Amino acid sequence: MVAPHGYSLYYLNVMAGPSRAWAFRNDPVHEWMLRPPSD
Repeated sequence: MVAPHGYSLYYLNVMAGPSRAWAFRNDPVHEWMLRPPSD
């Protein structure tokens, strides 16, 4: 989620049902953002 300067952003995420588990995947194109910086 991204909001430009000067705009408010609200994000509501709800999980419901008998089995609550995250099932997400990262886009391989953006995996570089999750790696720690190399010094």
